[in-house]
Amino acid sequence: MNQNMNTNYTFFSKILIVIVALISMNGAQAQNGSLDLTFDTDGKVTTHAASKDAEAQSIVLQKDGKIIVAGYRGAPENDMVLVRYNENGSLDKSFDTDGIVTTAISGSNVRAYSVALQKDGKILAAGSSSIGVTEVMILVRYNINGSLDTSFNHTGILTSTIGAVFTEVYAIAIQKDGKIVVTGGVSNDAVDFNIAVIRFNSDGTLDNTLDADGIVVTDLGSLYDFANSLVIQDNGKIVVTAYSKTEATRGLMVIVRYNSDGSLDNTFDQDGKLYTIIVNSSARTNSMVLQSDQKLVIGAATDNGNGLGYVLARYNTDGGVDTTFDVDGYVFSSSFGSFIELAYTVALQSDEKILVTGYRSDASGQNFMIKRYHKDGSIDDSFGQQGKVITDFGNADDEAKAIALQSDDKIIVAGISFNAGVTDFAIARYNNMITSTKKVGDKKIQFSVFPNPTSKYLNISLNNADHFNFEIIDAVGGIVMKGKCQNKIDVSSLSDGIYFIKLEQGHHQTTKKFVKCRN
Repeated sequence: MNQNMNTNYTFFSKILIVIVALISMNGAQAQNGSLDLTFDTDGKVTTHAASKDAEAQSIVLQKDGKIIVAGYRGAPENDMVLVRYNENGSLDKSFDTDGIVTTAISGSNVRAYSVALQKDGKILAAGSSSIGVTEVMILVRYNINGSLDTSFNHTGILTSTIGAVFTEVYAIAIQKDGKIVVTGGVSNDAVDFNIAVIRFNSDGTLDNTLDADGIVVTDLGSLYDFANSLVIQDNGKIVVTAYSKTEATRGLMVIVRYNSDGSLDNTFDQDGKLYTIIVNSSARTNSMVLQSDQKLVIGAATDNGNGLGYVLARYNTDGGVDTTFDVDGYVFSSSFGSFIELAYTVALQSDEKILVTGYRSDASGQNFMIKRYHKDGSIDDSFGQQGKVITDFGNADDEAKAIALQSDDKIIVAGISFNAGVTDFAIARYNNMITSTKKVGDKKIQFSVFPNPTSKYLNISLNNADHFNFEIIDAVGGIVMKGKCQNKIDVSSLSDGIYFIKLEQGHHQTTKKFVKCRN
């Protein structure tokens, strides 16, 4: 009798675990957007990098998972700042000696707006400085340890004036051949501003295969033309987004595409320049990403005179509006009297869902904001709460300025946190599990796991079993087991619950869920 009761108890316990786990399978997806508690201890880090103000502007991830955030310090320091973090959110003391590198450059109002990583691990930061009444562009290259790379322009620092009184760069990209492309705005008289694309060889000299001198200046037809985002297409064409307006007109969204030699690409909206007018609103482009099919997704801030907001737009490769995105190619987020939502950057996940980050300001304060959209432009309700995540650093005002995705799909957001007259770097990491197959070209990892649920062994059937690495991740994003090339993994030591197994082969990776339950 007791034996039957024990048998029944064990049987029903196993059934209950499986039922709860299966019900929770969908709930596990709700973990997407939750703060990753393995980053620092609460998913958030603030870094006091200046005596008063330090503003983070851009982020890039190293192959080893370390995180580089670039920005600047205001008065009295007035210099560039790079901060490097370990994967767990601690400062990387192998970078300089404390994880923080500051670079003094002649002039005032020194800014770093964009950062990029070369294939050899060297770091490039682009920005500007005020020398007297002249704004000059700055390009700085660092070695992996944070020291200046003196093989770049002899000192590691390059300053240049393209316009007689104004030259600023806001975005940087590195071509496959290692050449460096920057974009921004230039002016000879501080009245009429035009966009500029400048390309350098890897040693810091101008690349005369772009136009004839490495410099292309384009007049968009307004007094105030500034380029602030840049991508290099797979075919080498250069695409920049710009903001264009006169004192009497609302701002326009502009995309300009150049051939690799610097000439305007006439296959893009006939003359290489695409203008978008948002009806009854001014629009300022902030960010751009390139999909795998080479379609362009643009993020822009909007102002209709009654409130701030943002718009996402998607364009086909010829410059035509992609009407498969929402219903007309545009997705709007408008602010109302009780709140403001503003977007600074957009990013693409490996499954090409679209992430938007910036801030939300309402009665509770101004905080980091991330939203996620499906590829068709609809909001992704499985992310955070109704597609949105709000993060409060506990200070007066927080703004998310930059975003990057780790190889395990976790989301890193960098920005600023302001309190009591002091502005600090602010970094947050979020859990994000993508179960779709990642691919390079047409190759895919295809695998199955069985039995599922399992009590002891998890068997792996793989279409290419020559070699692979695996990680087992729990429901809150922690790695609980990892190894190499095992077709049979002993998971008996794991607690009962939901897990994800991720397989990697070279640049390919994919993830599946499984349930561990007791015997």
